[in-house]
Amino acid sequence: MKIWSEFLEAAGVAESFLKGRRYTVTENGAVLVEGQDGVLGVGDSEVKFRYGKRVLSVKGENLKIKTLSKGFAVVCGNISGVDET
Repeated sequence: MKIWSEFLEAAGVAESFLKGRRYTVTENGAVLVEGQDGVLGVGDSEVKFRYGKRVLSVKGENLKIKTLSKGFAVVCGNISGVDET
């Protein structure tokens, strides 16, 4: 599997994308999170999700989880960025 991961990295494709994990930042101040595995933390300025072996952090102000279901979430507020670590 290491060869596959190296190929995806060289091609500029995140392996998480192929496993159904992706996020979309909308123009109206929301982040749609697909493939999340659970909430790790919720605060006014940061919401963290378990994202496979990684963590997805939505940062901003006045953040709220508007929708949460198995594998899907919507975070609303003044979004300043999204980080995957």
